[in-house]
This record gives sequence, structure tokens and C-alpha cells, in this order.
Amino acid sequence: FLGQLDIGIPVDGLKPLIGNAFVDAEAAGELSVEAVNRRGKHVTVRVTCTSFRGTEGAVTGALLLMESVT
Repeated sequence: FLGQLDIGIPVDGLKPLIGNAFVDAEAAGELSVEAVNRRGKHVTVRVTCTSFRGTEGAVTGALLLMESVT
């Protein structure tokens, strides 16, 4: 699914961050990546990843927060 996103962020670097959200539900991971915005400008994006939990507390996904830092 991540490979189908057309958002200019190299998703290969995000895969370990997302995988860890499923392994360690208490941990939050952070990574800075170089990306290209919709206007073709190179930007640095800080990505924070946490576990997304269902109503019974089981991890059902990963929540990604992306913030442009340049």
C-alpha cells in the first residue's frame, strides 16, 4: 500500500518505523527524510509513527504524522 502513495516521500525508509509500531505498541518512532513536495521543491519531512489501537487495545495499524521542517 505505501508504494502506491504519490506524496513524494521515499517510503522504503518508513517501513522499519511502521513495522516497529506493530512490534512495540508503547514506542513512538521518529525519522527525518528528504522528500519532494507537490510543487517540485525539495523539503525535509519529520515523520513520527505510533501504534494505532482498536477499542480493545490491540494494535490495528500505524499512525503517521508528517511535518515539513524546511
